[in-house]
Amino acid sequence: MNLDLPDLKSLPHQDASQLRDKWDDVVDLVHSTGSVAVASRTDVEADMVLLDADRYEQLVAVVQNLQAREQVRLAEVTADYANQLDVLRQPDVRAKLQSVFDARGRQRVPAKAGQSF
Repeated sequence: MNLDLPDLKSLPHQDASQLRDKWDDVVDLVHSTGSVAVASRTDVEADMVLLDADRYEQLVAVVQNLQAREQVRLAEVTADYANQLDVLRQPDVRAKLQSVFDARGRQRVPAKAGQSF
């Protein structure tokens, strides 16, 4: 999953005077705690979370790091798959696999018990 978080400077900005009565108190709380859950009514779960800029940038850095690791792992898996396909594309592989299927679990030469048997 690719989580695309916009850069802090590209987020929409709104003038604090356009928000509700105690916006300044909410801002102070966000600055002191790093984040605040906001609900539209007191009897429901949070509708949104307000983050201070530092916390948001930390979150973006973590997500970008995870996405980079995901891309590296995806490249590794893709390379492994390509190597397996290359092995299966060898000219003699088809005949070898067909002989395994044709044997139907039977061995050409009976198995011998080892020295420890």
